[in-house]
Amino acid sequence: MMLTQPIPSLPFILTAIHDAYCEAESYRIILEYMNGGDLLGIIEKENSLDERNARDICYSIVSAITHLHTHSIAHR
Repeated sequence: MMLTQPIPSLPFILTAIHDAYCEAESYRIILEYMNGGDLLGIIEKENSLDERNARDICYSIVSAITHLHTHSIAHR
């Protein structure tokens, strides 16, 4: 079953949602592939993050989670 409600714009998360489906027990969102790896991979590659990068990343994460909660979207 395809979702009928539009998904709100999500800052700091992604640029393209290709499709979204509602199944009996879950929602499935098909996203654009984002090259670059995950946060842990970046930290392992650099061995650390400087304070400014860490601050910017934390701000982005908290802003994105706040936006999700504002629109009653759970995350995990």
